[in-house]
Amino acid sequence: MIDAPLLPGEEGATPGPLVAVFADPWPGRVELAVGANAAGLSPRGEMTRPATLGWLRAGLAAGPVGRWDWANTLEVELVDGGLASLTAQAVRAGGNGLLIEGLHGWECVQFTHAELVGADSLGTSRWRLTGLLRGQQGTEAVAVGTGARVMVLDGAAVRVSLSVAELGVPLLFRATTAPGATADVMATVAGRTRLPWRPAGLRLGRDASGARVLHWRRRTRIDGDGWGPGDVGLAEEIERYEVRALSASGAVVRRAETSAPVWAWATRAADLADGAVALEVSQLSLSHGPGAATRLNIV
Repeated sequence: MIDAPLLPGEEGATPGPLVAVFADPWPGRVELAVGANAAGLSPRGEMTRPATLGWLRAGLAAGPVGRWDWANTLEVELVDGGLASLTAQAVRAGGNGLLIEGLHGWECVQFTHAELVGADSLGTSRWRLTGLLRGQQGTEAVAVGTGARVMVLDGAAVRVSLSVAELGVPLLFRATTAPGATADVMATVAGRTRLPWRPAGLRLGRDASGARVLHWRRRTRIDGDGWGPGDVGLAEEIERYEVRALSASGAVVRRAETSAPVWAWATRAADLADGAVALEVSQLSLSHGPGAATRLNIV
């Protein structure tokens, strides 16, 4: 069960996690039900083929976002299934994706080149993946360690629909096979599909009068990873941002809101006197609050 962001083609999906199941032998179909407890379970979908799951055989360093990562290599071991190389054009169109679990969420990574480097008689295979696109779909391209879990985005997982009232509370997820075997998982879903993406390109400059002004670029969780020119569309109810000036301890020295990707730092002298060492910006959702913040160190 992965609280994953919206993936390409899912722009109209309701909030909810991706759920994947693996079994060998595969029972043919696995039905999924969700509820607050066993008495409140209701059907939420079914899986008709096993997920391709695995783990990292070596750690992955942090990488760039918005351009190809040719410096890092993914060393992946899969329990079953295989991978194949794709052209750069096919990858930019959404192909060859996988999710990697980190300390603070899952990163969506794509790759162009897949090299089989080993396999055993049980079906486990080892792959070397290069030509990476990191931090896709608003995720973060941070470092992860050996053994991090991996799921290939091959269409086997299903997006489970949850109501807004079901977000942020413990839920029972039950998978049931046709012969009647069940597996239960209790989980709390934050609803990452509804949170705004982290703003990009924070920079501190001056306006015509010489006053300090903070600028950034809006990102969007719906159709936000396209490669065309121009600004992305607005996915939230209104355009709104929260700007915070932070001290070295992380305490908020100043908090302000703005309706455009620019903020005049009129209180700079006072904030610096109060110990401000960084600025950070989050885009706001009226229904789900602030998304992830982008930070700019100023001292």
